[in-house]
Amino acid sequence: MAQEYLKKVQVTTQIAAPVEPLIFDDFEGILKWTGSGDGAFTVEKSTDRARGGGNSLHIETRAADAAIGDFVQAGIFLPVRPQRYLSFLAFLLIPAVFSDVIVSLNFWAKYNNLEHKASIFYDNDDGNIGYANKDENPQWFPARATGLMEGAIGEIELIVDTALKEYVSLRINQTVIDMKGTPYFTDDFLGSGSYLIATLKIVTSAASASDMYFDDVLIKYIG
Repeated sequence: MAQEYLKKVQVTTQIAAPVEPLIFDDFEGILKWTGSGDGAFTVEKSTDRARGGGNSLHIETRAADAAIGDFVQAGIFLPVRPQRYLSFLAFLLIPAVFSDVIVSLNFWAKYNNLEHKASIFYDNDDGNIGYANKDENPQWFPARATGLMEGAIGEIELIVDTALKEYVSLRINQTVIDMKGTPYFTDDFLGSGSYLIATLKIVTSAASASDMYFDDVLIKYIG
């Protein structure tokens, strides 16, 4: 009868542990996001558009007294972890008719005695991509072919390096912009506690109500 032999092996390299997402929301359960904006805005789960399942997140600016620059956003508080790279990915479910809005994904965090703010922008009218610089001012890249279409599903992703306090990359569908070396906004923060706020936001570029749908939002540290 054969005998089984065991041999001990020493592993000398580090094995990365899996990182649990801060949140993955497919909007099939309760609505975890809090709305804010101008006037009678809308932040709701919707069955009109969905990437998977039966629901998405619908946000819409006010219809009464609509003005250029109206905004609405859905935000969520999340815990801060000691990992370095932070990713914010969301799927856009673009209405059948292009909305005159600028869509943004925004990080706002306070920890280690610093305030951090980073944002990616997508202009749903002309397709341009931008970001908020170290002074919180919008900066737009030259026109790029993002591949987003009316009535289509698109991906938008922001990755930041919280150790160097700079952007890593911005991505919309297949269009990836390397942002290494570009700082985002930071400021001294001496208050107690630490937290991260993530928001999905639209701002109108016309004096009329505009909307956007989001689904399958994934926010996580990646190392």
